[in-house]
Amino acid sequence: MIKTSEKKQTKRPIYAEEEMDDVPTSNEGDESNHDLELLKELIDSESSTPKIYSTQKKFRTFDLIDHPNFGVGFVKSSIQQDKIRVFFQDKERILLHNKK
Repeated sequence: MIKTSEKKQTKRPIYAEEEMDDVPTSNEGDESNHDLELLKELIDSESSTPKIYSTQKKFRTFDLIDHPNFGVGFVKSSIQQDKIRVFFQDKERILLHNKK
């Protein structure tokens, strides 16, 4: 019979990937700063008027979008025919578009 004090304690190994999940790499921070600067430039541009967001409308890369909940952002890329990656001031989001 093993006494409580004699039981082997097994620890789950900690991997560096687990510890670093929530810590942005230097490249991620740089990209986010760049996106924020680009958003400000697009908003300040006289020729750029944000389009009101709707899932039925089709958007292109660098279009400014005015979303009722997230505010103004710009399209970073098209992921699929019906999904776009949009950068807002607080974070990047994936939105639906081009739904008929």
